[in-house]
Amino acid sequence: MVQQIESERKFLITKPLNFTDWPVDAREIKITQMYLSLEREGAVERVRIKEDEGRVSIILCMKEHLAPGVNRETEVEISNAEWMMLQEKIDTTRGTIRKTRYVFEWHDLTYELDVFESPQLTAMLLEVELDDISDAVEIPPFLFDSLNGWREVTGDPEWTNYQIALLAV
Repeated sequence: MVQQIESERKFLITKPLNFTDWPVDAREIKITQMYLSLEREGAVERVRIKEDEGRVSIILCMKEHLAPGVNRETEVEISNAEWMMLQEKIDTTRGTIRKTRYVFEWHDLTYELDVFESPQLTAMLLEVELDDISDAVEIPPFLFDSLNGWREVTGDPEWTNYQIALLAV
């Protein structure tokens, strides 16, 4: 079990984007994510199935909101049998998120760009984890151009995966 305080800034990047023009290497991770019904105020629980470099893992995560962009996450890898037992607790008011995450390094920071397949969005989400939420962040210039821009959505509840899952129903 891993528990950590996560400080991350989040940015909305307007599509389209040409991934072949990137000056950096990016690791591609396929993610399927479902939320569980939970009775605890200020916390969400999800199951994330990740396919990363040929390895499939199932992660159960409890996420507690502490401040805009700051959350406490408790994660544990679970077995397929444990996942099957949890399926009866899926929150049916929210759909399943399917996305491809591109992870890359830029100016000594790790960035994660999520491209959503379900629900289909007209934008992508870029996240960068920081030591302190107030740290400066440079948006990599290859992610946008004069026609396609970006805006910060850190702390905006509309752009959490929990809210996006409502669009996948």
